[in-house]
Amino acid sequence: MGLPLLKWNTALGSAAQAHADYMVTNQTIAHAEDPSCPGFVGTSAATRVAAFRYGGQLVQETIIGGFSTTNADGRARMETMLLAPLHRVQVLALEFDEAGTGIAKTGGPLDMNLGSSKGLPPATRFWVLYPFAGQNDVTANFYPGTELGLPETLPFMTGTPLTLSASLFSRISYSSVRMVEQVSGVSVELLPVVRPGELASSLIFFPKAALKPGTDYQWSITATVDGLTQTASANFRTSGIVKPASEHPELGKPGQIFPAATIDGASGTCATPGTNNGVGGTGEGTAQ
Repeated sequence: MGLPLLKWNTALGSAAQAHADYMVTNQTIAHAEDPSCPGFVGTSAATRVAAFRYGGQLVQETIIGGFSTTNADGRARMETMLLAPLHRVQVLALEFDEAGTGIAKTGGPLDMNLGSSKGLPPATRFWVLYPFAGQNDVTANFYPGTELGLPETLPFMTGTPLTLSASLFSRISYSSVRMVEQVSGVSVELLPVVRPGELASSLIFFPKAALKPGTDYQWSITATVDGLTQTASANFRTSGIVKPASEHPELGKPGQIFPAATIDGASGTCATPGTNNGVGGTGEGTAQ
């Protein structure tokens, strides 16, 4: 993909661990903490990392649900999270150069804090395309109803979303986008979130139908990112298995896998048992 590796930051990791323990103790998934609940550290990700003396200027928290107890579980949670385009473009944002994660010893949601040690990045010509060039085993399908914030007009199931992003604060527009099967040259119909010429902080396109398993694809886009116009492309190969809807009992409950972000503020009451499922959203703030 060409992105630099994130550096481990102890303060970010300690804050993530504390919040992971809080969620398991209170049987909840949320970015906010209630001061009256056991394990309280701070009402938001920004106040929690500040409590552990993080010195960076920008922080984002991503909560990935499920029941993770091993490194393999954690990797699976991350791969699942990258399928969700609104979460993906935030995690891959160019601002972030360090990170820390935490998970309760008894298992539970994985909490990840991303941090920017230098604040906003300088002007860059680097674009982040996903799927990226040469990527293999790309999941062939996605269920838009599992991530709040996406258009409700999207089909129940689509192909894995395509994204173009850079900084969280970039201004991006496009003039053309195309996707084809590499061998046959057959075009793939794409559903854009924004129309050509409209400005957005990132671009998301959904193949209208699930992609074919074990197939090579290429997508290309002509776009303007922070005033620079160019064309970029990436070829990738889908995985051999398309997960059937029967493997996703949570479908039909939009947002359960990828709920919308909760930014700052406490929840008001301690969580009740039975709410620890799905995958969390992202919350961001400035460390104080």
